[in-house]
Amino acid sequence: QEFWTQKIGIVTPHRAQMASIRNLLVDAAGMTMDPPPFVDTVDRFQGQERDLILSSYVVADRDFVASEDAFILSPRRFNVTLTRARSKFVMLISDALLQYLPSDPDVARDAAHLQLFAEQYCSSVCDTIDLPFFERGALSTMRCKLRGRYENGGE
Repeated sequence: QEFWTQKIGIVTPHRAQMASIRNLLVDAAGMTMDPPPFVDTVDRFQGQERDLILSSYVVADRDFVASEDAFILSPRRFNVTLTRARSKFVMLISDALLQYLPSDPDVARDAAHLQLFAEQYCSSVCDTIDLPFFERGALSTMRCKLRGRYENGGE
């Protein structure tokens, strides 16, 4: 219990995605805490820290990204997400967000914080992996790029 409540945090900008992650942990992974207390939105996670933060920025629909670009690409939100981790930070981010070019120059400047972190700070570790996920109760996979930055000899 201590591991789940004090060591790990799963953070996402969206309430709907938070609810989906919580439901998957309870239904598919057999999590006994309902709802899992370590899954929350960026805004509600502010002020908390965990040893490991898993961040989910996986909006895949380009039109949806465009409709909320100032919200999801906010440097304040990304800073809160990144600085919650005491030791390890893992980020899941969609190509739709990485490749999105906002038409508003202020939003484009803001987006650079998030996009450049993933593109420049994290070096490619391997080309692709098949990430499993559940969709409508069926197990499926999605091909993903895996990037990382290792310090202290990769430990």
